[in-house]
Amino acid sequence: MLKSGQQLFHADVKYAEGSKVRSASSMDEALEIAKNADIVILSMGEYGWMSGEGQSYANIELPECQMILFRKLKKMNKPIVVILSNGRPLVIPEVADQSDALLETWFLGTEGGNAIADVLFGDYNPSGKLPVSFPESIGQLPFYYNQLPTGRPLYERPDDPLRSIYRDIPNKALFPFGYGLSYTQFKYSGLKVVPDGKDGLIASITLENVGNRGGEEVAQLYIRKIPSSISQPVKSLKGFQKIYLSSGEKQIMKFNVSKDDLKYFKEKEGWIFEHGTYNVFVGGDSENTVKGEIVL
Repeated sequence: MLKSGQQLFHADVKYAEGSKVRSASSMDEALEIAKNADIVILSMGEYGWMSGEGQSYANIELPECQMILFRKLKKMNKPIVVILSNGRPLVIPEVADQSDALLETWFLGTEGGNAIADVLFGDYNPSGKLPVSFPESIGQLPFYYNQLPTGRPLYERPDDPLRSIYRDIPNKALFPFGYGLSYTQFKYSGLKVVPDGKDGLIASITLENVGNRGGEEVAQLYIRKIPSSISQPVKSLKGFQKIYLSSGEKQIMKFNVSKDDLKYFKEKEGWIFEHGTYNVFVGGDSENTVKGEIVL
């Protein structure tokens, strides 16, 4: 959060032709201004025209001109707030690790500046969640949370040298599907899963605001059927709820998952429901969840 009277520096250096620095003088000028600033607000990402039909890119890393500026600013030992403007997930492990705050804005409209200012100055407590996963590396692509399981699962046998893993990078997303922070923190506990009597289920969980200010949280419920007659994703989003909690407040949230919600499509048979064991996951994103189980 920014204090009144602090000097801010906003550097807006984006893609140039060939991803090269536009001119040494423009970067020198930006660095000179930053020397006298208390906090650097750095706009990074893409131009709006870089997304849409016919705008696919093999390289989704930030351009070198932006990274040069970021690294030079980092050497000044000043807090850096990165505002990311983009129309697709980007590979940003260095920026995510080295910046003091990161705000994903996608491409905003005419009131975007006011909205960003409200978040930066703490007048609005953000509660957005990612609709896609951000990969750690280009080599992970395609990367999505609801992938099918492999023959040698990553976490079931940690000592197996032939597990399905990358050896040189982390195997999880940099930011998973459903991820998003706010100016407060939430705690999930006490997950209970019971049948609804109609081959569906009811999941209840206690959500508590353990931070020092009020805020909204988007609680998400994921399901996995094990085993099943055809391969199922490791997790499938089946429900979500957005709730406001004051600091210290807690509330029990309930998710109703019907029999129809648990069906999946099978060739020649159409949509089917299978009895058996279901894993239930509830949390603030697709990776950080509380796990339960039920037999229907």
